Amino acid sequence: MVEAALLGAIPIAPSIGGIAQTTDELNGIVYASDDALLASLRDIFSDELIYKQFKSEISKIDFTKYGQTRFVNQIRQVYEGVLNDD
Repeated sequence: MVEAALLGAIPIAPSIGGIAQTTDELNGIVYASDDALLASLRDIFSDELIYKQFKSEISKIDFTKYGQTRFVNQIRQVYEGVLNDD
């Protein structure tokens, strides 16, 4: 999802695991069934206003929370918490 948004594409993914946590109804599509996916795609690509709204919201995403340094620091905190747990 993040990779698609970084490229300016509308993120689309099934609602499984942690994937769905990186988007909301405004900046990507998370679908539960094939029918839901088809309906969402139909809405986006048949209505120019909806398409432009998605693209606008994608351009507003703050990607700093997905940076490598932040990720490494979070992993380090987990390990330190486990090692220091008494």
